Amino acid sequence: MYVEGIAGEDLIEGHDAIRHFRVMFDQLRVMAPSPRDSTTLIPEVAAALGK
Repeated sequence: MYVEGIAGEDLIEGHDAIRHFRVMFDQLRVMAPSPRDSTTLIPEVAAALGK
């Protein structure tokens, strides 16, 4: 798995490390708003920020 961040990039190898990232991304998907909700939320946040 290739990971890029502010401090550079890294190539993650190994089943345990990759499994850890898979669990994190699965949790993020569960927590994220749906595409429909996002299309409502993004303009609301932009308006609140004065964009």
